[in-house]
Amino acid sequence: MDKTFKHWKSEHPMLFISCLLMLGAFIASQLSIPFAIASKWNSDYLFLCLLMITVLVLSLLQTNKHSNWLHGFSICIIIILWGIGISILNKQYSLLSIPYPVGFIKIIRSLIIQKVNRAIPHSASNAFAQAMLIGVKGEMDKSIVKAYTQLGIIHIIAISGMHLDIIYQYLAQFTKWLPRRLVFKWLEFFILLLGIWIYTFIAFASPSIVRASVFFTIYLMGQMFNLHQYTLNSIAAGIMIVLLFDHASINQLGLQLSYAAVIGIHLFYPMLTDLNKMDNPILNFCWSNLSITIAAQITTLPILLFHFHQVSGLVIISNFIMVPLSTTLLYALLMLLLTPYYFNLPILLGKAIQAYMIWLNQMVSLVYQLSPYDAPFFQMSKWDVGIYYAYLLLLYLWILKKQASLLFVAFLIATIQICIKLFSLF
Repeated sequence: MDKTFKHWKSEHPMLFISCLLMLGAFIASQLSIPFAIASKWNSDYLFLCLLMITVLVLSLLQTNKHSNWLHGFSICIIIILWGIGISILNKQYSLLSIPYPVGFIKIIRSLIIQKVNRAIPHSASNAFAQAMLIGVKGEMDKSIVKAYTQLGIIHIIAISGMHLDIIYQYLAQFTKWLPRRLVFKWLEFFILLLGIWIYTFIAFASPSIVRASVFFTIYLMGQMFNLHQYTLNSIAAGIMIVLLFDHASINQLGLQLSYAAVIGIHLFYPMLTDLNKMDNPILNFCWSNLSITIAAQITTLPILLFHFHQVSGLVIISNFIMVPLSTTLLYALLMLLLTPYYFNLPILLGKAIQAYMIWLNQMVSLVYQLSPYDAPFFQMSKWDVGIYYAYLLLLYLWILKKQASLLFVAFLIATIQICIKLFSLF
């Protein structure tokens, strides 16, 4: 039995709350008068006004429980008002902040750098290893950075969710030996959280790794308290928390691309893998890797076209090849950090990693030199991006629900947009 929209909404409350909060933030960003007025207001006064409006509306709704439509509409208006209020408050100062343990993190970073310098003496490989481990990119070869950027695989160097996932897997292998009692479950929970956030601070809490850490924290909390693990709900909660810390980050390209890629993988990756199931494990792995790349490109394409008006012609192929190779490299680098100085094991492992990195970067440089120029595309406005995602959502729901009306609306939107584009040329 298919779940209704009401059931789906009840399973993903954070998704709808985050969307309404962002709608309020968008409305506030389009209005200049409220911000001018807000600069004269006291933030406590604004907060009390929002709180009083919320309590008043909710108390009025309690007296009229028969109007479900009025109840839902009023709740939506309240959340949108909170989005506007949060935008105004964030305009003045950051609402949330966390202390950064500078002294402790500097000691750990210096130990990591010392071990990398001793095991990997080659300068270019050493800089590449430090970039992958702790996010230091200042010493990297500019030509290598340009090659990774133009091929659309710069996310391999940037510390992100892939790094945290590997660290999580390492820690999970250690904690799985603990007894399955409540005390040890709490111990496992704190070990995993502590490991994830220590690595986040080691990487200087860059926006990409903070977003991944927030997502893992929400996931672990849901797992600890035996809650339903709805990925879209966790993603939406992560967006909301990040925006509470820094509302202006919604305009950052990295945040837009990372969340678009995660949502695309969550929605379209299962569909793509089901299209071609194979018994051969090698072919199945290759198709799974290619499906992840295509799913991420489907949702990130309009953002890239909006900002750059072009896209690399080899982005799918380069991600298909380089992501598994870079994942292997990251596993090896983390193993290097954990290897003790017995029988010169770190030195031997470092030589193997150095040779692997030299070969990897030479291959990337060769592919970049042989690749064609980036294919130019038409310029996309904000409305074009919104229409693209509306069209994509309708197609996704049509594939999921098999309702002809959804496909009809999708083609109607596409037809209207094409007609507007055609007539705008004359």
